[in-house]
Amino acid sequence: MIIAQGHDLEQQFGANTLFKNVTFSIDSNARIGLVGPNGVGKTTLLKIMTGEQEPTRGEFTVNKGIDVGYIAQENALDEAKTIWDEMESVFASLIKEGKTLTNMQQQIADHPEDQELLKQYDQKQFNFEQKGGYTYQSDIKSILNGFKFPEDTWQKRIGSLSGGEKTRLAFVKLLLRKPALLLLDEPTNYLDLDTLDWLEGFLKNYSGAILVVSHDQYFLDHLATQIFELQFGKLTTFKGNYSAT
Repeated sequence: MIIAQGHDLEQQFGANTLFKNVTFSIDSNARIGLVGPNGVGKTTLLKIMTGEQEPTRGEFTVNKGIDVGYIAQENALDEAKTIWDEMESVFASLIKEGKTLTNMQQQIADHPEDQELLKQYDQKQFNFEQKGGYTYQSDIKSILNGFKFPEDTWQKRIGSLSGGEKTRLAFVKLLLRKPALLLLDEPTNYLDLDTLDWLEGFLKNYSGAILVVSHDQYFLDHLATQIFELQFGKLTTFKGNYSAT
């Protein structure tokens, strides 16, 4: 199923045309590598896809209800919070639902004969479970560990972290959000080999669509099943990984 489309996109800066007539579609389970020489407009195209930048011409549309996640949008971390509290904030609505369920359990204990209340509780509990209400904490722990934030760091205040640590933490927060369309811009530039190996495994099982800008052929060969090549002002699409182009 197609979840997003670019139609006749063009981007000009002054008298210079960065790219034009760029048309493409993204499927719900896409694994796309966006490649091309430096300066051809790959990051600009990502910013158009997030709505951060308006194209000179054409449009990028996303299906209703599709959440687009981009690492640059996640850097607004609350520096007063601890690492754990900031990651838990992703699940604020889910945590609220959990508290509602706890309150309903008490009501059921007080009124065990209330069949309508039991029915409502069963439905809410099912929805809570489907959204990951019983697994979100283990998800936080897994991704924090994958990005080399061991348990003894989880109560650190974000303001005390280095710039590199904040960048990695922003990546953790993005992955916890699980957007339906995940946009990654050169992730191999700021992750070490161990973290990249972990990320590769995580992304292979990711439930949404992924579009990644990278010069790392090895990374693209192991992840991408489709390549978008932006060069000479136009976009060409190929099936397969980087080596297949």
